[in-house]
Amino acid sequence: MTISGVVVKGQGLGRVLGFPTANLAFFPALPPGVYLAYVRTKEGLFPGVLAQGKKTEVHLLDFTGDLYGSKIEIEVDERISDMIPWTTLEELREKISHDIENARYVFRHRPRKGRDCEHQ
Repeated sequence: MTISGVVVKGQGLGRVLGFPTANLAFFPALPPGVYLAYVRTKEGLFPGVLAQGKKTEVHLLDFTGDLYGSKIEIEVDERISDMIPWTTLEELREKISHDIENARYVFRHRPRKGRDCEHQ
């Protein structure tokens, strides 16, 4: 599934936790969960981790920059974990860190499937 949209400001919680995300202004028809994703920006194609819950947001691995107001295209890949409730910010930070570590492992050890993702 490929989705695209304009990046909007969220609450900034991802940035506070050390994992900035690009938030989309709409809610695609995608079951809740955490997914591997490939994100095309004007800077190129980046691997990422998409969280689909009460909102849709994606963390681009090894990306630095400002995407607010930019249109991005996200190719949603395989689901890697569930969205789980958290009671403290530390629990959330640990969950996100684990999901990102898992995603990096998968991206590193799988064929690129013909994608021109130079940021792996």
